[in-house]
Amino acid sequence: MNPNFKSAKLMLLICCVLWTLTFVNVDGKVTGDGQSGTISFETPNLDDEDQHSNHMPLELRCDGCRIIAMKFRDGFKAISKKLKSRKGKLTEVDILDVVDSVCGEKFDSYGIKQIDGVKRLSGPGFETADVPGVMQGGGKWPGRLKDMCAQYAGDIGEEEIYEEYKENGDLEKFLCYGSGLRGYCSEGKKKAKKSKNKTDKHSKKQKSHPNDEL
Repeated sequence: MNPNFKSAKLMLLICCVLWTLTFVNVDGKVTGDGQSGTISFETPNLDDEDQHSNHMPLELRCDGCRIIAMKFRDGFKAISKKLKSRKGKLTEVDILDVVDSVCGEKFDSYGIKQIDGVKRLSGPGFETADVPGVMQGGGKWPGRLKDMCAQYAGDIGEEEIYEEYKENGDLEKFLCYGSGLRGYCSEGKKKAKKSKNKTDKHSKKQKSHPNDEL
């Protein structure tokens, strides 16, 4: 038998084995048991608001804010490096150019991904980008991010955003962990804290009255 034919046959067998070990289910459900080597991804479970509202769903506004903060930071950082002759000091025109460039971005590479049963925004540079999963992009998501960006620029002000960046080198805390428009991530933390407190109180009550449920 031709040695080349044997080698080709062996390579085909190896490929088949590898494919079997890394087979990805496409039924949209998580079925892996962590030991079989089977990988499956959960497709985002979108409700009516996710699909049709022109506004970013409340549960995703924290992610949206953090993406916008990341974009502003990267924009200011890039132009500051470019203008080293001014020691990184930006003019009003420079600041407006950065903000207009960020908010004018199409955001086509961003969408929604379901991670451990939780809906998250995902896209280049964001923490969820490298997490395995099925991302649904397009649709309303790019427009929602553009609207959020324009709202921050209009309500807070381009120069105020830049001044915060110049002072702290980051914008996530300033834009997302404050109050009102700047508190979308703070609201999530408060809800989580309330939920935890409620659970703790319920647990303490059960310990105080162990026979109440008997």
